[in-house]
Amino acid sequence: MSYRVGIGFGMASLGFQPCDPAIICDGCGLVRPIVSSGRMGPPAWFLDGKAPPKWKQGKRIPDGDRQDFCPRCKP
Repeated sequence: MSYRVGIGFGMASLGFQPCDPAIICDGCGLVRPIVSSGRMGPPAWFLDGKAPPKWKQGKRIPDGDRQDFCPRCKP
């Protein structure tokens, strides 16, 4: 799973597209927001370095990365 950092509206003047922080499936590219409306921060699974609920968490490789897959493309 890849992480996409959130970009605030103040950065739009510099040419950046505002967006919420999200994770991206390593299989199909599905984008899942990390922070849901009404919450004041990322969920516990994200802070603990785990895959989201119902996602397949891959094994960590020596450089620290791993591949995670959404429910629709779990290997």
